[in-house]
Amino acid sequence: MNTKQLLFFLKASEFQSIAAAARDLGVAQPSISLQLENLEHELSTCLFERSFKGVTLTESGVIFKAHAESILRQVEQAKLDV
Repeated sequence: MNTKQLLFFLKASEFQSIAAAARDLGVAQPSISLQLENLEHELSTCLFERSFKGVTLTESGVIFKAHAESILRQVEQAKLDV
């Protein structure tokens, strides 16, 4: 797991769309999809329900979102502190 995966996860959950997250971040959509799949594999759970309309968080995704937000806040604070 890395901060890039956490950022991609949070953006996809914010926009409820992997394509919209990719546009916002200026990253290719397949790259985000791959990183999210790797994250789900590492966590051994699905974080999103995918449909033609976009993505929605699963119950596991909702729980993980709070952790991802906290981790990224802590990383930003660590950067500021040093």
